[in-house]
Amino acid sequence: MICRVGLAALPLLLLVAPHASGEIYRWEDEQGRPHFSDRVEDVPAGFRRDVTAGLRGDGEAALPEPGAPEETAPSPTASAPAAPAASAAGRAQAEALAKQLSGLASLGVGGVLVLALAVLALSFACYAGLLKLACRLCGEAPLAFGRALLVALVQMVAGIGIGLVELLLVGASGVESGGAGFQGVQALLGLAVNAGVLQALGVCERFFRAVLVMVVVTAITVVISLPIALVLILVLGHAAGLG
Repeated sequence: MICRVGLAALPLLLLVAPHASGEIYRWEDEQGRPHFSDRVEDVPAGFRRDVTAGLRGDGEAALPEPGAPEETAPSPTASAPAAPAASAAGRAQAEALAKQLSGLASLGVGGVLVLALAVLALSFACYAGLLKLACRLCGEAPLAFGRALLVALVQMVAGIGIGLVELLLVGASGVESGGAGFQGVQALLGLAVNAGVLQALGVCERFFRAVLVMVVVTAITVVISLPIALVLILVLGHAAGLG
């Protein structure tokens, strides 16, 4: 709204701005406090439409200069902080995982089943080879590959049975299964069961020799698995970066 400033305010305006050049502009800020200036450029852009025109010698109201630059309010998205790099990396990993899952889904149920059986057969073959090597390193009698596969199958079935028993016992007793102590006992129990299978199938005559064979198998598995896992992580990370 444009109006004239009363003559009663003229002495105050002259004291505040003695260098005025004939027109004075008045506006009120957001707190309602009045401001005066003889330059239209001093009026904030947000208040120029509501500015009160100053006194002119010809008595006409002076409008803000149409060519005066206006300040633009900063965009709320411009001042918003950028998304953390960790969130971007997490989204990239989620997208890569989604692509892998969609690739598996495209194989169909039959394709996924065949792939799972192939992975299981490869795992059994690798374990049988490690068992043969461990028996040789421990001075036991040479173990045929077919017999090593049978040992691996029996150990897997025994491990599943022990796992079900542990699950029932933990559920009944309410013991925390995530503790380091529980996991250590579980590992020792699994080692003892596998050694017992070796002795029961006649691979080793004594129990402590069977335990030694299983310790060697575990050590070789760890040594081989670490570089394989590292290569898989690098390959997956590179694939996620390309995706």
